[in-house]
Amino acid sequence: HMVSKRVVDFAVKHNAKYINLEYLKGYDTSKFILRNWSYYQLQTYIEQKAAKYGIIVRYINPCYTSQVCSECGHWEENQRKSQADFVCGDDCFSNDKYKKINADFNAARNISNSTLFLDRTEDYEKEDLIKQARAYYGIE
Repeated sequence: HMVSKRVVDFAVKHNAKYINLEYLKGYDTSKFILRNWSYYQLQTYIEQKAAKYGIIVRYINPCYTSQVCSECGHWEENQRKSQADFVCGDDCFSNDKYKKINADFNAARNISNSTLFLDRTEDYEKEDLIKQARAYYGIE
């Protein structure tokens, strides 16, 4: 509840009309990923709290959100150097003295800007999600 409240409070503070979340159906059943809490439940809490303020929660195709540069849209393998670091292969962060940004921040920007909307109530085949995302990001 605390995390969902913070997300919605941030959206309210910034007059957001939408909150975009990754569509991660099925992750709540994995013991390795999200060990002690359910991402699905967190999404539900965010939806409920956001609805009180008229904020719409949209679900985004998660494929490539952490691998595409949020600045220039460039994709190539291994741009996400670690859990913390993202370095664009096109060197578009040349104004940054380290030429990198936080990898989670990069993914969050891609999620917030995405128009690859999915219906949370539907089941999608992984191959279809990958194909859709590759077309969206222009990945051959």
